[in-house]
This record gives sequence, structure tokens and C-alpha cells, in this order.
Amino acid sequence: WEECRGECGAALSLLDELMGAGEDDAETLRMIADECEAAARYLLDDGRRYELESLLGGKYDDRPARLVLTAGAGGTEACDWVEM
Repeated sequence: WEECRGECGAALSLLDELMGAGEDDAETLRMIADECEAAARYLLDDGRRYELESLLGGKYDDRPARLVLTAGAGGTEACDWVEM
């Protein structure tokens, strides 16, 4: 989180400097925006992963789980695997 936060902060600082200097190089601005979007996606994915890990372990994992396997259209061999 800290690494990603640092990268976002650096990108935003660079963006502020460019805007303050009156530069409006579209390619540079697009590159910075892309970096910020990538960092935001990473943070969202990491947050979802953390949430799942929290729900499946520790104090939040107090209920049993049920797993249902079906063979679907897999044929005889698939049915045998599901039956095992």
C-alpha cells in the first residue's frame, strides 16, 4: 500500500508541477493519468484480495462452507470424478 501510495503521490506532484508551469503536453498528461489509473486498479484489487482473505480466515471464518461439484456435460469420466 505504501509503495503504491508513494507512486501516486509522485505522479500527482509531477502533474501539479506541469500544470503550474503551464505545460499541457497531452502525451505526458496521458502517461501520468495512465499511471494513476493503474495504481488505483492495483489498490482496488489488493483491497478485494484482503477482504476475501479476512472473510476466509481468523475471527470472521466461523461458519462451515458447502461445496457442490457437478459433472455438467463432461461425460462418464467427469461423472466418475465428481462421484469420487
